[in-house]
Amino acid sequence: MPRTTDPLMKTAFLWRATMADAEVAPADRERFEAWLRADAAHARAYERARRFWDEMGDLDPAALDPAFFKPSPGERLRRAPAPRGGLGARRLAPLAGGLAAACLVLLLAVQLIPGVGPAGPETYTAAVGRTRGVDLADGSRITLGADTSVEVRFTPELRLVRMGPGEAYFEVARDADRPFEVVGGGTRIVVHGTAFNVRRSARETQVAVREGVVSVHVDEAPQAAAPVGAPAAQAAPAATLAAGERLTVRADGDATRDASLQPEAVGAWRENLLVYIDAPLAEIAADINRYRHRKVRIAEQDVAELRVTATFDSGDIDGLLQTLTEVFPVRLDATAQEIVLRRVR
Repeated sequence: MPRTTDPLMKTAFLWRATMADAEVAPADRERFEAWLRADAAHARAYERARRFWDEMGDLDPAALDPAFFKPSPGERLRRAPAPRGGLGARRLAPLAGGLAAACLVLLLAVQLIPGVGPAGPETYTAAVGRTRGVDLADGSRITLGADTSVEVRFTPELRLVRMGPGEAYFEVARDADRPFEVVGGGTRIVVHGTAFNVRRSARETQVAVREGVVSVHVDEAPQAAAPVGAPAAQAAPAATLAAGERLTVRADGDATRDASLQPEAVGAWRENLLVYIDAPLAEIAADINRYRHRKVRIAEQDVAELRVTATFDSGDIDGLLQTLTEVFPVRLDATAQEIVLRRVR
């Protein structure tokens, strides 16, 4: 029988094969129900296996490669006559057919279901001005902020996400055997099960934790073009963050830690709230540019470095810009292509 690379999905498919038997033993049924109750991830995995199995029901066996039904050495052994009053050949024949069908379903599952077998990376993108939720095969979920892209690859040893510029909120399903890593901007974030937010720009990467604990590693020599799955160059732990903590890693590798956040404020942008605490105006401009096609440019460096503590509605970018002109000595010069923030002279 072919192996899946995800032990949970392998178990789920084997349980589906067992429960498909019209003569399933009561003891097996009890064990199956106990397995389902043990973890919500078990029920999700079994539901995926059940749907896939059911969809295979209409497949014409005559259209399949006969090699699919070639028994393994173990199955050939099970076909041999039982030595002492065991099951005869007539009982073993349908059993062998069931095993072949189970092998076929498992083989196709390995090839076709994301997160079960080896596969190339999947890329997910949220457009400018839009957010997007992505449910991953392991039960984790990523909420992509506007104009953000991630590349996801699962292997038997690792769940890996490469993130480009933008913002994303991660709700990671616990898996003690496969850590979940987010790589980008010279940082590597390692978790097993938690909720956290990552914001990336050309200037810096921010990691803020809402629930659980994450480890953030900073590459001494960031390699933006490194292939997915490549180890971090000379990576060392920079911080272990708990709920309410944030690490800001600048492009030069320097890192600043902030432990004053309210955990419930982490990822507030998912509710259309843009929250800034002593943030440079350049950060706000970068966020604005992910929410609208007509971009904002800051003309002077001293304007870009003005500090802001405020909360804005991401659905009212024009109101946000107007507020900036009322609070700071800046003006807006608008053209069809862009809006320029300049210091008032």
